[in-house]
Amino acid sequence: MASRKKGKIVNVRSVTAYLLAPWASVYAASKCALHSLTDTLRLELHYFGIDVVNVVPGAITSNIGKSSLSSYNQRSEWKLYKPFEEITERGHIFIKH
Repeated sequence: MASRKKGKIVNVRSVTAYLLAPWASVYAASKCALHSLTDTLRLELHYFGIDVVNVVPGAITSNIGKSSLSSYNQRSEWKLYKPFEEITERGHIFIKH
């Protein structure tokens, strides 16, 4: 790309970097790191004619949460989170930053 003086790098992030949810700290941190990487690469590669962009799809409904809940009662440490089960399942705990 650099030798041709053109190209495009597309990184896919998550809305989780903007709307934080409990128990997603590592995932959210990795998406925030990707944001910083993308911004830095955009500055570094601009001279070479390479565009660097972030794509941030919105929240989607999937079975990933339901799948993780299937092991919920099998692990003793998860009992600490039992009071938050209903609101976490509905996805109603979000903190804007």
